[in-house]
Amino acid sequence: MARKKDILASSRKLKRRRVLLKAALGAGGFLVLSAAVSALFYIPAFRIKNIAVQGNSTLESGEIISAASRFLQGKYFGIFPKDNILIFPKEEISAGVAGDFGRIKEIAVDGDFPDSLLINITERKPTALFCGQLPTPSSETPNYNTLSNPPKSDLPAGRQASDGSGGGDCFFVDGDGVVFEKAPVFSDNVYVKFYGEKTGEREISGFGKMMDFVKTAQNGGVDIIKIVMEKDGLRKFYTSEGWHIMLNENDDFQIAFENLKLALEEKIKENRKYLDYIDLRFGNKLFYKYK
Repeated sequence: MARKKDILASSRKLKRRRVLLKAALGAGGFLVLSAAVSALFYIPAFRIKNIAVQGNSTLESGEIISAASRFLQGKYFGIFPKDNILIFPKEEISAGVAGDFGRIKEIAVDGDFPDSLLINITERKPTALFCGQLPTPSSETPNYNTLSNPPKSDLPAGRQASDGSGGGDCFFVDGDGVVFEKAPVFSDNVYVKFYGEKTGEREISGFGKMMDFVKTAQNGGVDIIKIVMEKDGLRKFYTSEGWHIMLNENDDFQIAFENLKLALEEKIKENRKYLDYIDLRFGNKLFYKYK
């Protein structure tokens, strides 16, 4: 009976040794495999050495490369290098570089095996300027009960409506209404200038609609150089001739232009140079005032 117990105990010990041996071999194999994989990521041939930039016309390639390179520094979990072509942080580079350069509209980052990155960008194209608030914004609007003696101008004293100027810096706006980069000072009306408040962090609400009106007006012989956006939805379009047009943001601008054209051709005619404003906010009923 004692002998049988000794045999069973010996068998249990043998099984435990086998289990421990298998565990040791498994752990050792795992460590060897991990070391081999880690070594693979450190092979110099697979470390990113070159970054190429395409699609940029204004932005400097060197600045983009420098911005992207900082995301290739360091390691994942303190082990795997981020500059390996197989595991580089593609999304981080895309988001980070786009965040650094407001002019970038679209960006694509791809690995070019075995050791290069290719960054393709699309730049925003300036279509207008956003210049913030006018120095002394006014909330005055015509009082049609006393239309014979309305306020002559909603602009600060001494400033002409047609000069397109205002206080502060101006920033470029792209075709989507995104304000993206500080603009230099232009000597003439190269771009239409927007004044007022943006509705979003970077976007001008209704930008496309207003620019369509500008183009339609220009095709009809009315040169608009400045747009003032007021909080109550009032939009004032200032012309190079020194008078302005008033619309509400929700108005049908195409119908408004037809009414504008009709007023200029059939009512105002040769007195156009004496205009102060034309108010098109009331459908087919329009109001206008001479200076």
